[in-house]
Amino acid sequence: MALPSDLPRSTPLARLRKSSEWWERIGKLHFRPRHSVSLRLQWSHLATSLLPLLLLGSTLLLWSAQAERRLVERTQQTVAEWVARDIGSEILRRESELLRFARQLPLGDAGDLTSAAHTFIATLSPTPRDFAILDAD
Repeated sequence: MALPSDLPRSTPLARLRKSSEWWERIGKLHFRPRHSVSLRLQWSHLATSLLPLLLLGSTLLLWSAQAERRLVERTQQTVAEWVARDIGSEILRRESELLRFARQLPLGDAGDLTSAAHTFIATLSPTPRDFAILDAD
């Protein structure tokens, strides 16, 4: 079915002209849509809901980080106490072995003492590599 030729046809240029006329009319209005009450309410609603959530989130993150730090400190302190107790018991055991060896040491020449010392060191298990006291406190 053909349209009568006397009817106005909508062309892209005509649509563009109508949209530009519409923008010109809006530009002449005293009240512009970007300053509407609904948009202002949206921004105020966004601010009143977003700011408390951001504040709460940052508070929770800070609180969680502090709790994690305290937990790590407690764990490190516990491990340090275990290591100190193990090292202390090992040193006491070595000291008692050394004192027992010194009590059993026979009086004699240097060759006998050296062989007894080598035998004592060979019987130690495990062989100590290096001891250094860094802090006596």
